[in-house]
Amino acid sequence: MALSQNIKDEIARLYVSGISAPSISADLKIGKTSVFRELKRQGIETRGTHDWTRGVPRKLSRAQIDAICSDYAKRSVTTVSLGEKYGVSRTTIQTWIRASGFEIKDYERKLSDSEIKTVIDLYESGASREELSAHWGVVPDTISSYFEINGVPMRDCQFPRQFDCNHDFFKTLTPESCYAIGFISADGCVSERQTVSIGLQGRDREILELLSKAMSSTYPITEYEATSDKAKDGKPRRYARFSMRSPEMVKDLIELGVTPRKSLTLKPCLQIPSEFERDYIRGLIDGDGWVGVPKSGRWNFGFCGSRWMVSYFQEYAHRLTGSAANMSFPYEGKDFARICYNGKRAPSKLAQEIYGGAAIALERKAEKAKIMMEYPL
Repeated sequence: MALSQNIKDEIARLYVSGISAPSISADLKIGKTSVFRELKRQGIETRGTHDWTRGVPRKLSRAQIDAICSDYAKRSVTTVSLGEKYGVSRTTIQTWIRASGFEIKDYERKLSDSEIKTVIDLYESGASREELSAHWGVVPDTISSYFEINGVPMRDCQFPRQFDCNHDFFKTLTPESCYAIGFISADGCVSERQTVSIGLQGRDREILELLSKAMSSTYPITEYEATSDKAKDGKPRRYARFSMRSPEMVKDLIELGVTPRKSLTLKPCLQIPSEFERDYIRGLIDGDGWVGVPKSGRWNFGFCGSRWMVSYFQEYAHRLTGSAANMSFPYEGKDFARICYNGKRAPSKLAQEIYGGAAIALERKAEKAKIMMEYPL
């Protein structure tokens, strides 16, 4: 089945934002092979699940094998962490362990959900990671991984974070945080790896800098090149990406409704205070909307996304303008919708209410909104 242009663009956007190919496959209901094929066709370099295993195969020396078996016998490491250390796969490590007369220990087993909850409760009550490791028969790294997945901050971390940010940014709803919720809802993502990421065109880097400043972040904004079907000349285009590791932010965003793999299931955040709703809407428009001022003079102001988000914007716009624009569903069988307000009066009213006096906004859309604001109502 041929992929639509929208699905192709969505594959690239999600992958660049940090979502894995299997997750994209499940979210968009297409095969993983199709996802990888499309990424390759667009010139986007794919990430390996275990990048340390890729490249030229390595042979381990006898001394390395002895050290591996010794560390494994002490229950200090897992086969995965040994693979990372020696640059080989987990399977290779297991093969050498068995060949040296050792058995693969059952302490690499997975804990049940109830066991994980008990581990977290004990840790938060004062138990150490090492004590929990010994009690439950797993290595310390396994305990740490469960803390990371469930957003439990480690109190005994040996090394400080290289980068930092205001991890409580979304705990207090302000114009800036509500705008960020909207923007991340539309053009960003949260992942199970406890990261918040936003990927967009390089020309819009300035909004990433504004968001970074608002979040007191020291994380870098990275840029890269990729080829898109929208480029008629076939040349690669520049993109920018901003990613922060913050279990606290991820937890807060999920509670606000911004969940992993949310592209076609996202619903509006009902916790947004009415006085900051315009900021939330502006974040949505800057991420997945458009403010058009063509030479023909027929202005347009629109938004696309899940049917629930578009319906929410439709109700908001109706309250402001009284216009009754209809939603459209361009892709049969998918909960993806779009809505557009054309002419002069409705776009001008939306521009004034959403962008007028904005503390933070995407510059190129704010400039077009400024033109719309000059229309007399």
